[in-house]
Amino acid sequence: MSIFSKKCPNCTSKKYKVQYHYKTKNHGTRAILTCHNCGCSFSETTNTFLYNLKKPISTIWQAINNRTEGLGFNATARVCGISKNTLLDWENRFTNLYHVLFLYSLTHCFLQLVIEPMFAS
Repeated sequence: MSIFSKKCPNCTSKKYKVQYHYKTKNHGTRAILTCHNCGCSFSETTNTFLYNLKKPISTIWQAINNRTEGLGFNATARVCGISKNTLLDWENRFTNLYHVLFLYSLTHCFLQLVIEPMFAS
């Protein structure tokens, strides 16, 4: 699973056009894409970690942050107002992104500790 892969889920072609835009309940505007090769229509979030998420990103972030800070599974579900099955689904989904997020975290720390002091006055 890649983070923002815009490929046709049917033929994996990267040639597509925007068919129309739609407004989601919690995530703003998204596009429906049409593949030039096979004519398949798909959402821009198909095959990404954002696919089929119904809750706001802020709620997901709060839940994952609570879990990494040591809050228990049941307590996190209760505090965030989500079901245990939803929390379990999110944890399984974001486990696949561990390496990407870890690399991002290392890069962010490096920039803060090494690069920023070089430009501070």
